[in-house]
Amino acid sequence: MGRLAPRINVRLSGTRTVAGSSTPGVSVNLSKTGILVRCKRVFPKGTAIQLYLKEFKAKGEVVWTQESEDSGRLLGMRFVSLRWHDKRFIRSLAALQLFSDYVRAELTEPKSPLPRIPSLSIGFGGLYDGGRLHADVSARRTARQSRVARLEGETPGYTMVDGSVTYRLLSGQSIHEVTLSGTNLTDEEARSHISLLKDSAPFPGREIQLIYRLSF
Repeated sequence: MGRLAPRINVRLSGTRTVAGSSTPGVSVNLSKTGILVRCKRVFPKGTAIQLYLKEFKAKGEVVWTQESEDSGRLLGMRFVSLRWHDKRFIRSLAALQLFSDYVRAELTEPKSPLPRIPSLSIGFGGLYDGGRLHADVSARRTARQSRVARLEGETPGYTMVDGSVTYRLLSGQSIHEVTLSGTNLTDEEARSHISLLKDSAPFPGREIQLIYRLSF
C-alpha cells in the first residue's frame, strides 16, 4: 500500500507520553498524516501517543513498530489530532529526495543473466507544500539494459520527468483546488525491460492535465 502523503526527512527531538510515562525520541521523517520516530522504547500497535516536539505537538496512535540492530527501535505513528499552526509548520517544509535502485540476478549453472531484470535507475525529486501552494517535480534516469538473457533483446535507456503544481483556495467551508500536472514532460520514448510487451507497448508519451477539485 502506498503512503497517503509524501514523507519529508527531518530531525526533530522531543518526548512521547503514554499513560503518563515519557520517553525521549528523534524523528526520522514526517508528513501531514504521520511521523516515524527512532526511540528507546516501542509500544504495541493501536497505543495512543501524545507527542511533544520543540516545533509542534500532536496526538496520534501507533500503526507499526520495528526493532533491529541496524536501525534501532522505530515507531510509526498516525496523527489523530493536529492544531492548525502545527499543520502549517509541517506544510511549510520543503523536501529534496534522491533515489536509486539496481538489481543483478543470474543463474549459477550455467552462469548467465536472468531474463527481464530491470537496469540501474537513479533520480531526484523536490517537494514544496506551503499551504495554498503545493508543487513537486521528479526526474528519473533508467540506464540501458544490455545485460540480457539468451534470446532476449536489449532495452534502450530513457529519462522520465514529471511534475505538478496545485493551488488551494478556502471559501467558507469549501476548499477549491486547481492542479496542473504533467508526466513524461520531455515526451521520451521509453520501454520497460521487464514487460513482455515492451516492443509493442511503450510507456505513454507526454500527458498534461488540468484538474479542478471542490471539497465541502
